[in-house]
Amino acid sequence: MKKILTSLLILFFASSVFGQSLRIFDLGVDVTSDTIIVPIAAGSSMVNDLEIHNITSSAINFKVGRIITPIDSCASVYFCTGSLCYSPQTATTWYPTGSGQTIGANATLPNGPGTWGITAHYVACPAPAICNEFSVKYILYSTSGAPDTAVVTINYVCTLGMNEKEQEVSATAFPNPVSSILSINYSLKESYNNGKIIVYNMLGKKVKEIVISDKQAIAKVDVADLNAGVYFYSIVLDDKTMITKKLIVSSK
Repeated sequence: MKKILTSLLILFFASSVFGQSLRIFDLGVDVTSDTIIVPIAAGSSMVNDLEIHNITSSAINFKVGRIITPIDSCASVYFCTGSLCYSPQTATTWYPTGSGQTIGANATLPNGPGTWGITAHYVACPAPAICNEFSVKYILYSTSGAPDTAVVTINYVCTLGMNEKEQEVSATAFPNPVSSILSINYSLKESYNNGKIIVYNMLGKKVKEIVISDKQAIAKVDVADLNAGVYFYSIVLDDKTMITKKLIVSSK
């Protein structure tokens, strides 16, 4: 029994270390196992450039696959990694074929022109199509060991003005950029029981929340304690997100 437990501990330790051999970064922030919020609109396109870091002293052969929630047939999602770009795939779950690619010891991708970490492309349906929200999980894994060494999820959320909800809700934040007190001038055309304004960081983590009770008002949010950077604020009525817009917090 002791030998079995020892073997299991060794396997667990090895898999834990291996599971951390590849990491995914966005704008200098480790986003491995996190969710990134990306605003989208009908007729728009978005590109998110993520880095792959090999934090070990050995080269690693890798692949990147993806799991996507169903999107409109007229929209497309595709990505580039290493030195390859893959065309849009309609399958909900898709993994590339072939032998994979290599990232060097203690190396980072991209590492020069014509290389990518994980460059995620989204091309929306042409306007005036309605914007629909969805998510894509990118799975980065070694081809010679345990799968799923690192994952990141991109949540694509619709912005006001390109979406059917724009007739129901309007909101404007000022000043934007803001360093201390943010004012959100909002107007709601429908009745609700529970309303709130939620501020999220780039990873989708809730950092502020205030309750609203009027159909039209100016809500005040103190953001002085937030680090400078890009955030998003949403108006949520009865647990339904009505709109999401970008917010920039400036340095103090």
